[in-house]
Order: sequence, then C-alpha cells, then structure tokens
Amino acid sequence: MIIICKLKSGIILKGDVYVPDHDHHTTMLENLGIADTKQNAETLFVRAELVPANDDVFSPIEDWKFVVDQDITPDWFVSDYEKTRMFKAVKAWAKEHIRIDESDFSIGEGTYYLKNCKMVACNSSTVTACDNSTVKAWGNSTVKAWGNSTVKAWGNAIAFIPERSWVKRESVVLMENSTLKDCNTKTIYQSGDWKLVAVEN
Repeated sequence: MIIICKLKSGIILKGDVYVPDHDHHTTMLENLGIADTKQNAETLFVRAELVPANDDVFSPIEDWKFVVDQDITPDWFVSDYEKTRMFKAVKAWAKEHIRIDESDFSIGEGTYYLKNCKMVACNSSTVTACDNSTVKAWGNSTVKAWGNSTVKAWGNAIAFIPERSWVKRESVVLMENSTLKDCNTKTIYQSGDWKLVAVEN
C-alpha cells in the first residue's frame, strides 16, 4: 500500500536530497534501492516534507513548513542544516513544476501547478490549472481546472472541474477521445464514438 505524503515530499540522505516528481516516501525509497527498515531510518535516510503555507502551492517556498516525517533520525541529521538542504532541493523542483504568469511553454510527463499560464500539456502530464490559465492537453494528460481557466483537450486527455471550482463547462473544449468530469454537476462528457454505461454500484 502506498501512503500519499504531503506536498512536497523528499528523502534526505547524508550526501543528497532526493525530491522526485511524486510524493510517496515508500516509492522514493524503492527507487533509491533502500529498504524501509528501522535500522536504515536510524542510519541512512530521513523522510521529510515541505508543506505549503495555507496549502497554497503558489505561496513563496520560503514560507513553507519543514516537517520530518519519522520518529527516529540518523546521528548525522542536524535539523537546521537539513532544512536548508531540503528548501534548496524543493526550489529546484519548483522551478520546473510550479509556474506563474508564464506563456508559450510545453510540459511532458510529471505533475505541474500553473497559475495565470498559457501552455501545452503532453504525454502523461498531470496539471492543476488555476486562475486565468489556458491549457491545451494532448495524449494522456490530466488537467484540473480552477478559477477562470480554460482547457482544450485532444487524444485521451482527461479534464476535471473539481467541486467548488468556478470553471464552467463551456470553458472546456473536448476533441477526439477526450473526457471531462464536471464534479459540480456530477456530469461526465465524452468526445468521440464511445458507448457510455452508467455504473450503479
């Protein structure tokens, strides 16, 4: 079972800070080839997180809260020093994955947070679009639209209008085999020649 940790999670090692695109500490340890044991937690690694202020991913990273997500730490772990290293690693990740007021760029696989941006999402990207963002989604991309965002979806892209989002159905254009799930109206819109089956249970 994968426990989803908070944004933005990482693994602190003695010589490095590992901050991948996802937020699953267990998967991170697997990726690093480190067994998730008490002995390794005491000697090799520290699960850590930087949590956005007020859960606002667009807030200044300097205001995010540093959290150690395990009860035991190695002898080499010095909280203030490791906190500085963690902030540096998350800022490097955020430079690519958190975009504000940018236009005419493309993203590939991964998770992205956009505010007031105009861009193209390709492949298997996952995008949270906020405020006045415009997203063109291709391939197997997934887009969650908030604020006054607009989405154009092609291929097998999936767009979501989350609950309490102001985005209107008319702001999402579906083409080819794309899908829209409007959580406010509990309606699914499907483009293409598909047979739709409502599942009761």
